[in-house]
Amino acid sequence: TATNGGTVTLIGNSMNFDATATISAQSGSSVTLRQRTSGVAIDLGSATDTNGGPLALTDAELDRITAGTVNIGDTNSGTITVSSAITHANNLTLTTGAGITVNQAIIMAANKSLTASAISTINLAATNSYFATTGTGAISLTTQRDILLASGSSLTVENGNLTLSANSAGTTAGNFVGLDVNGGTITTSGTGNVSLTAKGGNDGATGSHYGVQLRNGAVVTSMQTTAGAGTITINGTAGTGTGTGNSDNTGVVFSGANTKVTSAVGDILISNQENTSGGYNNVGVRMTGGALVQSTQGAKITVTATGGTGLDGVYGVSIDGSTTKITSTTGDISITGISGSGSGQGNAGVLLAGSAVVESTSGAKITIAGTG
Repeated sequence: TATNGGTVTLIGNSMNFDATATISAQSGSSVTLRQRTSGVAIDLGSATDTNGGPLALTDAELDRITAGTVNIGDTNSGTITVSSAITHANNLTLTTGAGITVNQAIIMAANKSLTASAISTINLAATNSYFATTGTGAISLTTQRDILLASGSSLTVENGNLTLSANSAGTTAGNFVGLDVNGGTITTSGTGNVSLTAKGGNDGATGSHYGVQLRNGAVVTSMQTTAGAGTITINGTAGTGTGTGNSDNTGVVFSGANTKVTSAVGDILISNQENTSGGYNNVGVRMTGGALVQSTQGAKITVTATGGTGLDGVYGVSIDGSTTKITSTTGDISITGISGSGSGQGNAGVLLAGSAVVESTSGAKITIAGTG
């Protein structure tokens, strides 16, 4: 027990806290649990304590800790795995010099926040992989590489902000998408704002290094229907690499039926940062295959994008496909696209193709401005 604002730090490659154990610090202080040896992995949920690691901590063991914040791991930790569901009563911080693999849920007590920081991939890998907070509890995930949300996985906040940041410096090499929501769901149900920022990898031999990709029924939504509702901000920057010539390095991509970004009242802002990849089809923001961006009760929708450097197809904004749609009731829609530096054809600021729709259903003003 730490008194008078002191902190508690426990170091070991194996730990066991039985039912009589009590570990505590004051509400403004922290308890830190970390490995002794650099590179040793941490398993949250496992009851198997092995000498030398991984450092296993069960939900029951974590419940024996009381503090303002519980810190697990540090920048020398190996992979952190969530192997069984965790219900946690303190603010929780996960830190690793590797990646984080989430196979089960972490559910935070009311008004408690979850923060995770990694060097490699943060992967919500399964249908029952999710992080959830309520009240003012926030979720913040930051990595120098990429974040993945598998089909059925989810991130949920109420009045705390939800912030995802992947490869924000833009210097990580590799063939990857910065933020890939592959059928997963990201939700704010109250006043918490959603901010998704990511850049794709840099790999000269490959392409399709999207900044942010929503696909296969991915959903990002703000649910509150009264003033002050959480906003949705999505900003993606493509990585570099030309592959076989069709580099397809796009900042933000929404693709497929049932893939949607929706909000009732909180505004939606979608944008990119220009890339200098070369090749073809380096679009700023692309919607295709039936993807939907929708305002249902007055949320404004703003799309602002600039195409990348290349030959052909460096559109600022591209919306294509007969069921692909941006729609609003009363919230205004603004789409601004600037083509990239392309030496060939197909370099419009804004492209609407294949019977794609931009519509107002109840008085919303629509403004579309394209610069080729």
